[in-house]
Amino acid sequence: MSETDAFRFGDGDRLFGVLTLPDELDMRRPVFVHLSGGLLHRVGPRRLYVRLARELASAGFASFRVDLSGRGDSAVVPGRTYQEALRADWGAVMDELVSRVRASRIICGGLCSAADDAIRVGLEDFRVVGMILLDPVCDRDAGYNVREATHRLLNPARYQRWVRAKLGGVSVRRAPSPSDAVDPLSLRHAPSMDETRNTFEAIRDRGGSVFTLFTSYATAYLNEEGQMGRMLAIQGYERFARECYWPAAEHSFTLEVHRRRLIEEIIEWSDRFRDGAPSIG
Repeated sequence: MSETDAFRFGDGDRLFGVLTLPDELDMRRPVFVHLSGGLLHRVGPRRLYVRLARELASAGFASFRVDLSGRGDSAVVPGRTYQEALRADWGAVMDELVSRVRASRIICGGLCSAADDAIRVGLEDFRVVGMILLDPVCDRDAGYNVREATHRLLNPARYQRWVRAKLGGVSVRRAPSPSDAVDPLSLRHAPSMDETRNTFEAIRDRGGSVFTLFTSYATAYLNEEGQMGRMLAIQGYERFARECYWPAAEHSFTLEVHRRRLIEEIIEWSDRFRDGAPSIG
């Protein structure tokens, strides 16, 4: 059985987090920090972070689920920019983890804006040796539009709708494409590809590893596994970065089959950190 402790921390106890420890804490292993993202707090979409923390504890890893400023049970500090608030929150998180479990190596991440935050703190803090990025930002590559058009032309549903409309005497309406959608990044403080590239390179140089997964949310800007790697163009990318694309999965992992699969994928990926330094390649 894992041990779970919920508490306030930071200046004025304004932040809130939940620490989950394994039966035996191995100080060689990094601590996972699950950041709140978007409108979600520390439990994650459909309690994904809760379940992941418990599974990681069973695998021998400690986890800290954190409400950043203004989310969940953590208060906002007026007058701070987004970047200033993130930097202050992260400093408080690390102070707490060093004090409680003598953490020296961290794997951080989460969904949506939490992935953005992980990329930023991962660049600035040398203790970050791993990231879990769920629907981070990626620029479109040269083949994006061709792949989108091909997918639409080869989609049987397109022709099934046309036939039904003709037989029923109903006008045909074109199915929406990713290019029609509202920009999903408009409400995010997303890092640039240069910032993302710098962080990936920093993780690589620290001997770390990155787990990246894109869902249907990302089809507005990514539509093929490997696109992130091509856009980053980092030497040795395949050796330290694992990239997945699940277009059938929704952004908030609505289906249990996708939540279960994601947890299994992360647990498998975490095994490379079991003896301390990750096993790359």
